[in-house]
Amino acid sequence: MKNHVILFAILYVSSCFSAQGAMRVLFVNPSTAGDPFWHKVETFAVQAAGDLDINLDIVYGDGHREFQHRAIARYLATHPAPDYAVLINYPGGSGQSMQLLEQHEVYFVTLEETLSQQERELVQKPGERFHYWLAELSHDNQHAGQQLASFLHNKAIEQGIESPLVAAIGGTTEEKQTCV
Repeated sequence: MKNHVILFAILYVSSCFSAQGAMRVLFVNPSTAGDPFWHKVETFAVQAAGDLDINLDIVYGDGHREFQHRAIARYLATHPAPDYAVLINYPGGSGQSMQLLEQHEVYFVTLEETLSQQERELVQKPGERFHYWLAELSHDNQHAGQQLASFLHNKAIEQGIESPLVAAIGGTTEEKQTCV
């Protein structure tokens, strides 16, 4: 959530310099309406947008890169281009959505680093290939997993379990898999 606060702070500061009135932001929820995790993120975005006087529109990616791309395309075909968009790059399809936003001259910020090394080389870093790509906010899943495993291990020891075992800790297919 800390990254989301930073994101909306950046967008708010940008809106202060806009002579067009309230800033318009498109939040691309990568999942479906009501998804337990993304509903929380969406609720936070709606509350932050209200507090910051940002006009926030939401479209849903329905958990798939093609659906997300189509949702963005439909939105841009039926609405004036927003000032900013916030989305996740789906592996295998990030270039499509990013190119679409570029064509419509929409500044965008991506959440979570989800791309393979090969695709990362294709899209490059924010501002390099895609000039409207402002930033990518991501977290370190490997470090977070290590912290969680360590915490759970220590709790098990505190509760008298002499040799706690973890069956497996894994990430996406592109990440290094670790078994303990």
